[in-house]
Amino acid sequence: MCPNNPDQPQDLGNSDIDITTDPDRVFQEEPIIEVFNKPANLRILLILVDAAGAPLTVADIAEQAKVDRQTFYNNEELLLEYGLIERADQVGNAQRYCVDMTSEPVQAFMYLYDAMIDAAPQ
Repeated sequence: MCPNNPDQPQDLGNSDIDITTDPDRVFQEEPIIEVFNKPANLRILLILVDAAGAPLTVADIAEQAKVDRQTFYNNEELLLEYGLIERADQVGNAQRYCVDMTSEPVQAFMYLYDAMIDAAPQ
């Protein structure tokens, strides 16, 4: 059993939900599950973070993330809603997207990513 860290808050979700009667609902209401339930969202975000705030077209994002453009468009609103990506500008007919490297959600994602890389077996 993992010890509790007294310095960390212990609220792990919506306390109004009874996990014994509705276990699936607990995870449906968690933003991290909603966003990263689809691996494409993780790939899209990694590409944009790797670009360090530089705007990329949907074609560039899709190619580098190895997803099709429609997959990007299917997930665009969710990523925008949680502040993980932003519409940057438009070049010709091509909308470009970026991440704000100083935003709290992006900083939290980068922290988690770095921690997992550091913890990975060598």
